[in-house]
Amino acid sequence: MRDDVRALAQEVGRQYGFIPNILRGVANCPELFAPFVRYWGGVYCSPAIGARLRAVVALGVAFSQECEYCVGPMTQSALAAGLTMAEIQQLQSRQLDHFTYPEQLACRFSCRLTSDPTGIDAIMRDELRAAFTDPELINLALAVGTIAAFGRRYATE
Repeated sequence: MRDDVRALAQEVGRQYGFIPNILRGVANCPELFAPFVRYWGGVYCSPAIGARLRAVVALGVAFSQECEYCVGPMTQSALAAGLTMAEIQQLQSRQLDHFTYPEQLACRFSCRLTSDPTGIDAIMRDELRAAFTDPELINLALAVGTIAAFGRRYATE
């Protein structure tokens, strides 16, 4: 691994507490690593939606994709963002009553966009526009898309 890639990976590890496996993989393409880390960091550290809402979105995607590989690290990130294990279990079972309305909506959005991108109908678009600013909506969509791009459901049959 090149020294510049190693240094950036170590910085990511310090900030996140671990180096996500997707970043370990991208490190094999040094010319893409630094731009990807900047993008990744921008999406995951943007103050537009905050860590807790981003964790709700990330878990919504992971649970929608049934990506067991993703759930573990995202659970740790969610705990660090202030969610409890009970809340994480509620997200998994889609029991959203105890969450704030923006959290409920963000979870529904992340699940629907992940499972069926055409399922974002006019009603949901209106709800989203009423609850979030344009920068928040863009951040939510980028978070869903980025997380969904690297998680997959793996057949166990």
